Amino acid sequence: ISRRRQYKTRIENRFKGWPYLLLNSILNFALENQLSQVCIPSADFVLQHSDPSRNVQRELFDRIYDRAVTRHYRASREGNWWVIDVAENRSRVVVPEPKTETITAGKTICIYHDTESGLGHAGIDRELARFANQTAPQYLRRMLDIEARAG
Repeated sequence: ISRRRQYKTRIENRFKGWPYLLLNSILNFALENQLSQVCIPSADFVLQHSDPSRNVQRELFDRIYDRAVTRHYRASREGNWWVIDVAENRSRVVVPEPKTETITAGKTICIYHDTESGLGHAGIDRELARFANQTAPQYLRRMLDIEARAG
């Protein structure tokens, strides 16, 4: 979200439960690995270490770092951290059910067009973004020509 602010609302509306899914996954990992506790930073602590030049909304940090932890789990605050006792919260963790899938023997050919023209690496790797923007159209045309000839 920090790199694509224009998608912020869509992502938050679609995945509004993502902090809960993440916490459940962390606690499930802790159970699988027989860890005794999980420590999550408090909203106050995260805000203290956030970039001061950013326009940070306190509510977002409260929701993700404080309320998400205490909504479904028993946690105690110890200084700047929320401490979750894994054994005490075992019954609150949704443990995924292991499954297997038999894949039939056969070949699948997947064609993937990696054309990040104007999109990929923008603001991250300026030189790679420039190169991709210059070369993407010709590479895409070549891929489509090869596919057309192959049928």
